[in-house]
Amino acid sequence: MVTCCKICANTERNVLYAAREMMFGYRDTFSYFTCGNCGCLQIKDAPAELGKYYPENYYAFTPLKDTTPGPVGWRYNRLKDRVRWFFTPYKTTKTDYWLHYIRHLGIQRNVKILDVGCGSGQWLFKLRSLGYQYLTGVDPFIPSDLFYENGIRIFKADLSGIEGRFDFILLNHAFEHMTAPLEVMRQLKEHLQDNGLLMIRIPVYPSFAWEEYNVDWIQLDAPRHFFIHSEQSMSLLAMQTGLEIERIVYDSTAFQFFGSEGYKQDLPLIREPGRDYPVLYKREFKNMVRKAARLNKDRRGDQACFFIRKKMNS
Repeated sequence: MVTCCKICANTERNVLYAAREMMFGYRDTFSYFTCGNCGCLQIKDAPAELGKYYPENYYAFTPLKDTTPGPVGWRYNRLKDRVRWFFTPYKTTKTDYWLHYIRHLGIQRNVKILDVGCGSGQWLFKLRSLGYQYLTGVDPFIPSDLFYENGIRIFKADLSGIEGRFDFILLNHAFEHMTAPLEVMRQLKEHLQDNGLLMIRIPVYPSFAWEEYNVDWIQLDAPRHFFIHSEQSMSLLAMQTGLEIERIVYDSTAFQFFGSEGYKQDLPLIREPGRDYPVLYKREFKNMVRKAARLNKDRRGDQACFFIRKKMNS
């Protein structure tokens, strides 16, 4: 069966796999393949109707309450975060590490921020609690537009439905859900200020977790994840759109182990009634966290953060 990579058009040495939907336990099977040239792991044919795989209880759609603090609360949160960040080992195994990291990249609190694929706005709320003011989100799968009292605006739309340019654009585990990554990168560039920063946080291939679990790797997440990029495939997309990868930080967590172990035992992520699930002891979890930190250091973790800017004169 001939497969053609949607990133580099390669048809040689591509390897097919059969992966099941396991987040909700539907167990529908989908064909994926790895590209023998750019290394991108991708779905062969995306399902025509995706609504089934983004039901109302999909985690990103959970309604949020506006608990935005005042100025004193912002200062307290910033101080608390700095203290926690300083004293916490294995920083890049924390799911919110990038919130601290962007401060070191010069993202000031008065800049315009766009969160693409934001769901109900979890990360925008975190940014708001740290004092960021101009926050916009976009997600085509939410039920309707969301306008919070704290000023956060989220539109039920894709990038083509948003106007204006932004100083910081983030895609926090959203890029892998998009069917046309090259076109998305072009649109992201158009929405990015000339001196702005684009952050794309995604699962990556290859990784230790893929080698260990193969199609039971939890971040394959068939069929919602269309593309699991390699460093090379991300570089190709950036090069074709006049963008440049400035830095890559691996930030995988213990989730790659305990989540994948569940799939290996045919246990969906969303728990099924009447099923007993294995207990994860504190020592086991700590060992997984340490292992994730080592893999990140060796660039073998299962997810990474790509910091991208426009090329000069592009």
